[in-house]
Amino acid sequence: LSTKGLSDQLWKAGTSIKSAFAQKDVILPLTRLVDAVLQDPGPKGRNLDGLLCYDPRTGSLMDASALRFSHAIVFVVGGGTYTEYQNLKQWEKGQATPKATVYGCTELLAPLDMLQQLAYL
Repeated sequence: LSTKGLSDQLWKAGTSIKSAFAQKDVILPLTRLVDAVLQDPGPKGRNLDGLLCYDPRTGSLMDASALRFSHAIVFVVGGGTYTEYQNLKQWEKGQATPKATVYGCTELLAPLDMLQQLAYL
């Protein structure tokens, strides 16, 4: 693969990503996960198979599918992005019942930093 071919592919990928994020109703995977956890359990329950929550009061693990949550602390180990944070806050504002999220990460990547990390691959 030539340098020109690689740059063309990166340009096409960047353009498609940019157009996807320009849409207001795009929900990123991280936000979809938070949405699934913070949804109120209905008659059918939620699809949270295998998700356990630690209860600090009892010191035990509990099945998350029957619990109600209104707050979440989302922490990304590794590179987080402002776009993830912004998408999460946009989702939060659109909820009928109030939900609160806190977003953190070990490293907040700027777009140029992300491209430099991709270049190492």
